[in-house]
Amino acid sequence: MKKLLISSVLVGVLAMGGASQEAPRSSGFVFEPDTPHKVMLVLQAGWSDEPEARAAVARYLYEHYRAEKLELHQFQLGRERNLAVLVIQPFDSAQEALTFREWMLERNPDFLQMGITAWTAVISDENFLRLAQEPRLDAYRRFFRQHFLD
Repeated sequence: MKKLLISSVLVGVLAMGGASQEAPRSSGFVFEPDTPHKVMLVLQAGWSDEPEARAAVARYLYEHYRAEKLELHQFQLGRERNLAVLVIQPFDSAQEALTFREWMLERNPDFLQMGITAWTAVISDENFLRLAQEPRLDAYRRFFRQHFLD
């Protein structure tokens, strides 16, 4: 039920074009490794065929992770809704999401070779809500590197 609630909130936030009704917390992104996480694939700016990208990722998930029943969602972030992001979920923790991301990067599926994705990361549900409200991808990328890769 929690996932459904989060998805509903995201749809509402994204429908407003990413505009926030309240300012993000001054603490910025929060490191919460034991909370639910997602794997986020940020598409290349200007990628013209988003349905193709989504289909390629969906095909990969079906072929390799069918038993895990992972979900794939697409979001348009930013005031102009020009930042396309694919999200794979659910993962119970940051470690589960990181493991999936590492396996995916090792397998190097077609959609990674085609230049569809600019970069990939794991992100908590809470941090994704913050990112949807104020799309600071560079700030999140630094946060991700600091807390998950270093």
